[in-house]
Amino acid sequence: MNQQPHTSATPEQDLMITQEMVINKVMNTLDVYGLNKAIEKIDDFRKALSDFPGWRATEAKLEEIIKAYRKEEKKARELEQKNLNQMAMYMTSMANQTATQQPAAGCQEPIPRQPPSDKLIRRCLELLMEKRDTKGKPLFRNKDHWQAVFCILAGKLHFNRNDFEFFDVLMKRIIPDKVNAHYSRSAVKNISQTPYFKPLEEWEFDEKLMKTREPFERMQDIAEYFQQLLETTPED
Repeated sequence: MNQQPHTSATPEQDLMITQEMVINKVMNTLDVYGLNKAIEKIDDFRKALSDFPGWRATEAKLEEIIKAYRKEEKKARELEQKNLNQMAMYMTSMANQTATQQPAAGCQEPIPRQPPSDKLIRRCLELLMEKRDTKGKPLFRNKDHWQAVFCILAGKLHFNRNDFEFFDVLMKRIIPDKVNAHYSRSAVKNISQTPYFKPLEEWEFDEKLMKTREPFERMQDIAEYFQQLLETTPED
């Protein structure tokens, strides 16, 4: 029997496969852990693959990815500052209205609470991660549950519910060191396709979107508990 000659991938194909693998690894690191970890990952690849044919082309593509990410981060910071300025104007307006409104004799009105600080949000997230359900398991336990956090903070911080960049920058700034599920911007962005995109009081179970009520009720419990934490946890 004649033995067929062994065929292998061409150097160009080998390079393409390696390049795709490297870029995917860096993109995943960027999405989950942020810029600094992605740069560390690139450095690791540089040490391992610098002598590999075509590494310079791969490195150039990675540099383009990092450059584009930094550009988006800059836009997000500018947008965040704009939102913070708008929030400050809103709170000044609310304070002025409160100062000019005198309650009737014998009637004491509740004083509106200021938007939660970064420190308070971080502390409430830590407490949320410690909360257990009736079975003793973490109440917050998968990445979709960040949608409940998004919903509540959109109401408390008065940012647009389509402003995922603002929320992403906020979370990267204040997220606790230990969480029950990794935060992912892509998971939160899916909120627009769910009932959780609306304010909490407008949530309704949708049989067309959900097979059972349990995920909806868990998300509701998470949102209500996080909101309660933000309203009752003292600012230190």
